[in-house]
Amino acid sequence: MEYTSIDFLQDLFELEREIREAPNTNALAKVITVRSQAVLGLKDAVFCSGSSARQMRAQAASNSDLVDPSSPVLTWIEEICALHSSQLENGSTFVASADSHVQGENLLPKHVLFVPLQSKDQGLLGCLVFARTAKFSQHDILFINHLAGTIGHALSFFFRKPSPILGIGMARLAAFIVVTLLLLAVFPMQLTTLAPAEIVAYQPEVIKAPIDGVIDEITVAPNTQVGPGSLLARLNSHNLKAVYNDVAQKTLLAEKRASNIQEKRVSEDLRSDRDKSRARMETAEERLLQTDIRAETSGIAIVKAPREWIGRPVKAGEKILEIADPREVELVLQIPAEDADLISQNSKVKVFLDRRPFNPLTGNVIDSSLVPKKNKFNETYYTFKARLDEGVPPPSIGQRGVARIYGERSSLLFFIFREQMKFSRNTHRP
Repeated sequence: MEYTSIDFLQDLFELEREIREAPNTNALAKVITVRSQAVLGLKDAVFCSGSSARQMRAQAASNSDLVDPSSPVLTWIEEICALHSSQLENGSTFVASADSHVQGENLLPKHVLFVPLQSKDQGLLGCLVFARTAKFSQHDILFINHLAGTIGHALSFFFRKPSPILGIGMARLAAFIVVTLLLLAVFPMQLTTLAPAEIVAYQPEVIKAPIDGVIDEITVAPNTQVGPGSLLARLNSHNLKAVYNDVAQKTLLAEKRASNIQEKRVSEDLRSDRDKSRARMETAEERLLQTDIRAETSGIAIVKAPREWIGRPVKAGEKILEIADPREVELVLQIPAEDADLISQNSKVKVFLDRRPFNPLTGNVIDSSLVPKKNKFNETYYTFKARLDEGVPPPSIGQRGVARIYGERSSLLFFIFREQMKFSRNTHRP
């Protein structure tokens, strides 16, 4: 074939483009056998893959019969590769001798060229076997070696070996990880858990409804400073006023009846009616005065959504709001049920409030609840309480954040086993 013609050069450039753009090894193998045969004017082309000349295996051929597992051609090619292993691994192209063709029963044309496919970084990647009836000239071999360089570069992307990590290689890295895990398994580590946290008042005064009624008004705003006698809320008093006015009228009438008769002549019935009326009036007056709910101590008023209380019926003894000392606060922690066993009395706590996440507060667990509860995500948790360390400025009541609670110390093996148990439990939860 005339390798200096414009048509040949165009076909060669097109072949190199197809080699570079091959999406996978199968497509690349087809290009470098079928297309190479057509472009270079060859009788047959076989692509062998292998990082060692003694382990070459045929992957594709321009003639599918050449890669038939039962074909003796494969055995002959592999034997030639093994015989000339030093030449292939050194990157040398060679033509099979005439004696070898006799052993191969002349299954291929007379002239068979073996071309190694190499990568600068990975070494030998495979071998191309070209066969034709005419002899290969130096001019022919020059173009074929050029094409083999392009193919070797393309193969290096598909056969790329994992690069060493941190310069120590995969084997050494694996050994390093194993040794590190063994050391961590021996030395203890502290188990921790995260939980939602809220700043609440410590032992606040609870303001309850003194009688059954309907909330008419909450007269204080949240976090307002109040003192003894400060009006906090009012119950609706319309019915009680009507009852009081009626009883007062009856009491006044009973007083008049008794006063119209001389003292000695006052009957027992009139005296009994007068005393009963007075008692009913005092009771009605006392209940009327109870509609104004007042504070007994100083502090700040803690009430949630004052407007939502208006018109709400309450029972005697029902909590309405709290009066708290802003200097006395504590933490309420919602510990997930699966981590509650890690927490004990005096466990260390570090709190990251939403308003000051970069200035954590520290404290200790002081109390816990044995009654499980459900949050809005239907997850079970236990309530724990914690006090801040002395000297820590108390944050505002009502602030929220996330707390990290430090439990007991244990080995890494226990931690891994425990996490696997938690994962399994959560996975199989209905």
